[in-house]
Amino acid sequence: MKFADRNSDLSRFTAVPEIIEAMLHNERVVDEDQTNPPYVTDALKYTNRPKKRRKPQPYQGDETHVERSIDLFGFDEGPMPFQVESWQTLRELDTQRSEATGSQAALVTAPTGIGKTECFLGPILDRIIEGRGESTILVYPRRSLLQDQFGRLLKHLHDIKTSDAYDVTPSVGLRFSDIPLRKAQVPSRSGLVNQHNSVFKLTKCWCEDDDGEQNPFFLNSGDGWYQLRCPNDHKFGHQQVVLHRNGLRDTPPDIILTTLESLELMALKPNYQTIDQIDTIVLDEVHLLNGT
Repeated sequence: MKFADRNSDLSRFTAVPEIIEAMLHNERVVDEDQTNPPYVTDALKYTNRPKKRRKPQPYQGDETHVERSIDLFGFDEGPMPFQVESWQTLRELDTQRSEATGSQAALVTAPTGIGKTECFLGPILDRIIEGRGESTILVYPRRSLLQDQFGRLLKHLHDIKTSDAYDVTPSVGLRFSDIPLRKAQVPSRSGLVNQHNSVFKLTKCWCEDDDGEQNPFFLNSGDGWYQLRCPNDHKFGHQQVVLHRNGLRDTPPDIILTTLESLELMALKPNYQTIDQIDTIVLDEVHLLNGT
């Protein structure tokens, strides 16, 4: 255990000297006109020890849906035990819902960066592969998080549609402020496509160029169609990536990514047809959604 105050030589705290200095000089300000506010603390104690982290474990069971998720996510060393428990629990709840025709709910919690996304995404992809249920909405508190997850999701959808093990072509749609009403408006939407070079703005491909940089998607289009394609020929047609509101309404894709604000708009007329064909809602990072 080490102790420090504002007179200490903080260089001996090799791991976090900046953080300790900031904590020691943190002031208790209760009014904007306050002069010489007191410090929050005069001294603190610090210790540094290795943190025990959860490790993946080989899966010893024989459940097909668990093995499928392990394969889709490329967990060569196996999944985290809590991920397996999540897949099993959500599978059970989905079965109970279909048999009892009643709503079910679950809350998945885990430390940051440990694999919560795979907990709910595995069962969603499993439903698509098996042809169970209807569409799923993923709701994000921020558009930046939505775009990040969109890029990751495209990789999984590509793996599914190109795998000999599955006979399905999954689809995904986006709904937020920049999504136009009509398909013909997609190529000219500056929020989606760079009008000078046709680079798709929302995400990049998972593959990399010779310099280790992610390749862009280009949006090519013609009369009644558009397509996302990267230089390595990873591609998605307009029926696989739905970027217009009419498409979301008339033929809802398997997965719709949206923000909380746009979800509220989707619950209004004339979007009833979309909502009627959705049977699963996921609130990602729910603690960031104020008022929920």
